[in-house]
Amino acid sequence: GGDDQAMIDRMHALMGTLEGADEGMLTSALTLIVKICTAIQQQPAAPKVRSIKRRGAAFQKVEALPPLIDLLACAGFQFTSDADGESVVLPQGASLYILSELKGLCDSHLRRVAPQAAAAAPAAPAAMDRGTRVFVRVEGGVDPARIEVPDSFFEFTGADLKAAQAQAPGSGQLMTKTMRESLKPKYKYCLLRVRFTDGLILQGLFRAGERAEAVKRWVDSCINTPDRIYHLSTQPPVRKVTDAASLPKSLAELGLAPATLLNFFWQDGVSEGAGFIRRDLAATASPLTAAALPQPEAGPARPPSRE
Repeated sequence: GGDDQAMIDRMHALMGTLEGADEGMLTSALTLIVKICTAIQQQPAAPKVRSIKRRGAAFQKVEALPPLIDLLACAGFQFTSDADGESVVLPQGASLYILSELKGLCDSHLRRVAPQAAAAAPAAPAAMDRGTRVFVRVEGGVDPARIEVPDSFFEFTGADLKAAQAQAPGSGQLMTKTMRESLKPKYKYCLLRVRFTDGLILQGLFRAGERAEAVKRWVDSCINTPDRIYHLSTQPPVRKVTDAASLPKSLAELGLAPATLLNFFWQDGVSEGAGFIRRDLAATASPLTAAALPQPEAGPARPPSRE
């Protein structure tokens, strides 16, 4: 909404005031803020990760740069005092969307103030653009479970397969088991759709090697009440992909690649009340069509997934 955008604009302005600050101190402080944000995103319902001792040695690096204190306040953090001392706390009702913006802003600044440290660190995959979209299904329209993906979702194309077969020793010979195994499709991307009981469908793009916990963090950032326990499940046969055993597994391991429709449901079974998806996202909803696919790379469409 407008209030969120005003806060985000204020956060950008505050970051601009840090130009000229001691690079070592700023790098340490921003790194800590990124760690705090990441911990909250990974465990949004855990009070422990939402509260930081203000007088701790690590947080003193943030205290030394007053604009960062204002930055945290803009993101919804509150400064409290009790018998245990002073703390910085992100209340349960605070926006995880603004928290994500705070993390991204600090990450971006870190890349500029600490290029040498970034260069020395092990290379990490570039942040995945989720291409988040919201759809509403039209009566008699596209089945959200029939998802066609382009060849770019696969490690090799149909042309690659033909070329490999042509190179097999003895053009008329059967391929060996080893050769067949080497030609099994390896997925690069995974398109996920999450269907809510209010009729809206959330769509996002992932790498096939990303873990299910990344999907949960994404959904957390898109719904109104991420602190409430929910589950995502596959189409029948129903299988939860947000339970403790599934979260550490990759989307490929869970059989969700290259594309899957998941159903969203609250653990308590109650679905009354406000809409599931954040209002600003829900306001962008458009009719679901066959063209509603992200294109990580150009390429022709493959047959619909079996989901």
